[in-house]
Amino acid sequence: MMNIQQIRYNKVIKFYQILPPDLLQELLNALIPNLNRKIKRQLKISDSKTSDTNFLIAELLRPETQELFVDTAYNIIIDKVGFTLEDTDYNQFIASYNDKNKYYNTMFFFKWCLVNHDLYFKEFVDSKLFDNILNGVSIEGSLSNPTIAEKPIKLQKDDNDTDDKPIEKCKEVHSMKLLGRIEKRNNYFNFFPKYEFVNGRYEEISKAKLKQDFPTIGGINLSYTFKGRSDTFLGYEIPADLDTDPFVKSIYLANINDDDIEDNDDYSGTYLHKIDLEKLHQNGKHLKDVVQNIEGLNIYKVVTNESTMPIDFTSRIILLKESDRLIEGESVVLFYQNKYYGPFTVSFRSQDGKFYINIDAKENNYLVSYYLASSVTTLEFEKQARFEELQITKFVYITGDNLFEDVITDEILINSIVDDISLDLAKESPEEFARKCRNSPYFADSDYSENRIKRLMEILGKADEFTIQKRSIFNSLFKSFVSEQQVIETDWYLDLESKKDDLIKKQEEKDKKLKELSEENTTLKTKLADLNNAKPNEAPAEEIEKLQEEIKRLNEEKEALQEELEDTTELIQTTESIEDLKAEQIKYEAQNDLLRKQKSKLEKEEDELKERVKKIQNEVSEAISRGFKDVADKAFEPYIAGKMIEVVSQESSRTEDERYIKIHNRLERTNVSELQGSDLIDYIVKYVQSQREYGYNDIVNIYICVALNFITIFSGEPGTGKTSMCNIIAKSLGLLNYGDDDINRYVSISVEKGWSSKRDLIGYYNPLTRRYDKNNSKLYDALRILDLEQEKSLFPFLVMLDEANLSPMEYYWADFMRLTDRSSINDTRINIGLEKDIYIPETLHYLATINTDQTTEKLSPRLIDRACIIKLPKVKVKDNPQTDSEEFQIITWDNYIGAFTSQDDTEYNQNTNKILEKIYNLFEKYGMNISPRIQEIIKKYIISAEKIMVENNGATKTQVAIDYAIVQKLLPKINGHYEFLKSFFDNLKTLCKEYHLNLTNAAVEQIVEAQDRNMGYCQYLI
Repeated sequence: MMNIQQIRYNKVIKFYQILPPDLLQELLNALIPNLNRKIKRQLKISDSKTSDTNFLIAELLRPETQELFVDTAYNIIIDKVGFTLEDTDYNQFIASYNDKNKYYNTMFFFKWCLVNHDLYFKEFVDSKLFDNILNGVSIEGSLSNPTIAEKPIKLQKDDNDTDDKPIEKCKEVHSMKLLGRIEKRNNYFNFFPKYEFVNGRYEEISKAKLKQDFPTIGGINLSYTFKGRSDTFLGYEIPADLDTDPFVKSIYLANINDDDIEDNDDYSGTYLHKIDLEKLHQNGKHLKDVVQNIEGLNIYKVVTNESTMPIDFTSRIILLKESDRLIEGESVVLFYQNKYYGPFTVSFRSQDGKFYINIDAKENNYLVSYYLASSVTTLEFEKQARFEELQITKFVYITGDNLFEDVITDEILINSIVDDISLDLAKESPEEFARKCRNSPYFADSDYSENRIKRLMEILGKADEFTIQKRSIFNSLFKSFVSEQQVIETDWYLDLESKKDDLIKKQEEKDKKLKELSEENTTLKTKLADLNNAKPNEAPAEEIEKLQEEIKRLNEEKEALQEELEDTTELIQTTESIEDLKAEQIKYEAQNDLLRKQKSKLEKEEDELKERVKKIQNEVSEAISRGFKDVADKAFEPYIAGKMIEVVSQESSRTEDERYIKIHNRLERTNVSELQGSDLIDYIVKYVQSQREYGYNDIVNIYICVALNFITIFSGEPGTGKTSMCNIIAKSLGLLNYGDDDINRYVSISVEKGWSSKRDLIGYYNPLTRRYDKNNSKLYDALRILDLEQEKSLFPFLVMLDEANLSPMEYYWADFMRLTDRSSINDTRINIGLEKDIYIPETLHYLATINTDQTTEKLSPRLIDRACIIKLPKVKVKDNPQTDSEEFQIITWDNYIGAFTSQDDTEYNQNTNKILEKIYNLFEKYGMNISPRIQEIIKKYIISAEKIMVENNGATKTQVAIDYAIVQKLLPKINGHYEFLKSFFDNLKTLCKEYHLNLTNAAVEQIVEAQDRNMGYCQYLI
């Protein structure tokens, strides 16, 4: 089914095909010598006497040679018409038609359309007059109403088909996302879909439906012009499988509409439908958007280990089994033990022709990412059944979150410590050894540190030399990871605390008993001394016998005391109880020293008492040691181990949140400027002009762009003051005048080469430490503060990316790219790796500076479509600019956008709409698509700018606004060869002169002038 544009195009082709033979031959004789050799080779033209002139004319009217064709036709008939390109009136021209001049006039008209931007083209081609010319009907009587066609013209190529068919009505367009493989057979490329992406998942299409929708075998021919753009695209950018391959190597996602699928009239037999990629390309579609590689779609090829031995993930390289169907550089997942590990990048080893993946577990702290089978959807692809053995290539579509497996071995674990920490330190200073262990990255992740600490303690416990030290080591680790309050709140602590009170009470009773024993020992000593000094016959036998009974009783009481002490072996270890017991130990030792001095003269009974006291001392020491062991055993319980690192992370997060709340509260107390409307504009213009010799409109334009666009990019030659202009904007809005760096609202970031993701721009959440590792703390702080402010954000916040295109912006700035539209609630939040998404209020805008040389990256069409690009001129810096010490007023966001933007939903006036329609049509005619997004932002810009800009060089306020909009939103799209764009530039300059678009005209002249130095290559951003 053809659309109306295709119908008109085919009508023009038919006109030239029905020219009188002599006139047609004259046209070809003049045209073919001017064709370049490349086109001649493509069309297999050796001279003008080609056997298929109809085919030749159709090919020569393609966009790349269309202008040359029309110019040549015009040159051979110019003497036969009485009109000129400059002053022809359409109505008078139509009135001059007759059967004798109809061919000459029409050839003149098509040239006139090129000069006048296809003015009246639609009316003429759709008219009854033109239909009569094509059908060989006399044009007499058709001039009264030439713009109405009574009978649609026949456009079928089949000469045997004589039935005229009316133009089909447009039907609702159905979009499809088809996942399949591309197969190259000879010089043909065919696409075989197997799955369709519907409602967030890939659903397999039945074979019956495939054959019904894409007869005869479920495939679609990818049509292209020989050696055209799509041929290069299919041959190099999207390498296809060969039809002789017995298996599938690559799959692709085709993003197509049902009206992209045409009948395949040029290819008979197997593939009855085609997608004309060349036509889609000419209509402004990017082929990479039509046929999309699976990179970035969460789809990965599944691979397995070549060896049958268990996989050692600590080894760097794993050889792959599927070497015959792998492609170097593609992303894959490794299937092992019912898990999908990865993704990893496939590499090729030339010495033995092996494909492999580099695990590099060490770089990720020996934590390897994997997906469970429940987190993926399996996609299987195979070739046609003509191969004897069906070879299935498996892919998976990731639908769930990844997990991590700890693959560190005991050897690596202990070596990781030994490399930085001597094991001798564990014996010499257990506390220092524990401190260094805590700082090791191998114990930083709370999810895995518990198991690793246990394993390390088990390793140390295997050696006798560490039996004593390991308790002290653990005690140091334990104190560092667990707070005193956490220990006190545990059940096991409360239970031991009650036992401790009982033990202390018993200990006090024993202390009292020991004191009484000491006093009795002193009495015994005195009595024995008296007995020894007494004469034998003076010592009564009864008294000696009584004394011996007392000694015996004393020994029995000591033995009973010893048995009671042996019953008190269960002690609780807390810092307080251990210190109390140690104090008691010191007291006992002092008492024992005193007893030893007294017992020097005592007999054997006192020696036995001394030994028993020593035994009590040893039992106390053993009780203290057992207390350490009890705490160690309890500390490895899940509650304590799980809290060791979590408490550090929570405390850090709480402190961070409190800091941001304080900053937010300080901002709410800020004294703000009362400047609004024109007063604010005058204030800003005056300050900027004190720094740069910019005109009023230039300054107003910059501030309108910053207000309307999420990102404004400043381009220009080195020395044009791109970076300093960003600083000037920040100062003029008072963004550096809030008091200190914590609450200032301007962040400058120097972009570095090699940035590839947001972790380079902001940072990333480290799951090992449960903290956010900031690459730029000021930007991280800014996002956290803005998230706290939400819709209540009062002041502008600008982030400047200096040298932004040293790395591809669409890589490291990708998460912010979709915020440029803010068309839904999903376009107000981004995820930077924290537990919740960050809200981005409308007060945050980006500035960027770029250079255009061989050291930088080109801006992608996607970014150009979303950004406003201002090319700064070289101007003289003021000799005595306003210094930073002077006071700047703090401007609120509402006052800023109120002064520089319009919130009215008004439409263009008729004249503005006419100018823009001509300009849009001209750009789109040469393959530069003007998206609805661009048209909408241009509309907002013009409505805002025409109210506050001033007339300049004969241009009205509206024309000045249109001029700036074209330069900043449309000219950056120019990207091509001068030979193709020459007439585009001529037509654009004609419009510039007609509507006083002075800036656009000057920019076009610079592009044309620069193409001589760039081998004919034309681009605005050079």
